[in-house]
Amino acid sequence: MQDYLTAFDQWLSLHICAAVKAGKDLAFRDRRLNCDLKLDDDGAAWDYLMLQPGAAPPPGHVWTVYRLHGVQPPTPSIAPPRPQTLRRRRALIDSLTQAVFGLGRTPTRAKANHLRLVA
Repeated sequence: MQDYLTAFDQWLSLHICAAVKAGKDLAFRDRRLNCDLKLDDDGAAWDYLMLQPGAAPPPGHVWTVYRLHGVQPPTPSIAPPRPQTLRRRRALIDSLTQAVFGLGRTPTRAKANHLRLVA
């Protein structure tokens, strides 16, 4: 096991240096090893890609990506909650606060009926 970790350390260090020099991010994953736990023909147990900074790795496989240049991929925008959802959340929080701590606004009759149905 120690030999495997040492080989990975050397392999990773070499590829990080190459990616930094090329101005790229590094993505890598384990290759499938044979039953005898021997390395592939080229001696490496890992596949790698050099990606443009902030680019996503190809889909279909689990890749570990080292963002070496501080550029993160764009995050999907999350729509703000609708007003009716916010009112329901607030009503639930108020009801739970009242029930547990005796604090907050007193639930209206409709809210109290709703809580009995939910519980």
